[in-house]
Amino acid sequence: MSVPPGRRGAALVAALFVLVVLDVVIGALCFVALQELRVGRNAAGARRAAGAAEAGLDAALSGWAGGGYGRLDVGAAASFAGTLAGGTGAWSGSVLRLNQRLFLIRSTGHDGGGRARRTQLLVVRLALPALATTAALTVSGTVRVGPEGRVVGASAAADEGPCGSAPDTVAGVLLPSADRLELASCALGGCVSGRPDLAVDPALATAGVPVVGESGWARLRGAADLELAAGAVLAGVSDADGHVFHAAGDLEIIGGLRRGVLLVEGNLVLSGGAEFRGLVLVRGALKFGDGGGRIVGSALAATAEIGISGGFGTDLIAHSGCSVSQALASAALAVPLPERAWAEAY
Repeated sequence: MSVPPGRRGAALVAALFVLVVLDVVIGALCFVALQELRVGRNAAGARRAAGAAEAGLDAALSGWAGGGYGRLDVGAAASFAGTLAGGTGAWSGSVLRLNQRLFLIRSTGHDGGGRARRTQLLVVRLALPALATTAALTVSGTVRVGPEGRVVGASAAADEGPCGSAPDTVAGVLLPSADRLELASCALGGCVSGRPDLAVDPALATAGVPVVGESGWARLRGAADLELAAGAVLAGVSDADGHVFHAAGDLEIIGGLRRGVLLVEGNLVLSGGAEFRGLVLVRGALKFGDGGGRIVGSALAATAEIGISGGFGTDLIAHSGCSVSQALASAALAVPLPERAWAEAY
């Protein structure tokens, strides 16, 4: 049968039209599939970046003592960085000290390909060890104070200024019983002064480490960032940064100024004008040698001899709540605020 002249080629046009429609449909499907692939890839990258940012926050918290964040000045910041296992992501960030107790941690995470980035913020506060330092010197055994020694429970305004708190006054010496204090050529109210000059707590007689206890000692020991061998001697060099010192045995400090928490498993001797500001904990005897020494903060020991050596120096233990607070900040861990501590920046 013959095809009318006006209808020749209609089938070809219809076929081409169908092919064009199919191409458009297939192209649209491919575009949608590609977009879904990109969206899925971006979402996966965003999740990895968010996970890396969260890992950065966790790393800052877990490495708090080692990072020295508790020793930052108000308004100062310290940076940190790290990577996820397998190179699937990385993080970088900073810890900013807002005030004496609060810090802002900012962590930015990247996925392994570097295409996605997320930033998370966390506000934390210092969880200070619960140590009751109610005297300039606390001893579970005996205390001897000679003519060249002084124990002062009243802090000076200059010592309290950095903490923004008023000076306070505590007991000069805290002992299990009054008969464990021996005064040579001096008297209460003179070489030993405070409010009161002498305080008594019978429970100290059975304390392994005065007031602190083993749990408190273990926590401070875990925060130590400077380890000293038994029999070590620190001489002549001043270190104004706060640290948590741990001496495995006896320790002698000759000259210089140091700050922080000092843990001594054996005996401690300060001489040559050595000064330590902060908290001093001694399992053995606390003594002062030639040239004298000075502790500003609070000292706890099994026994103590102050001003006995006669080595042409003055031995002094003076209370400073500010110095103790700053020292404990060096050993404190950080914990998130109970409410509204976390936020995602972008």
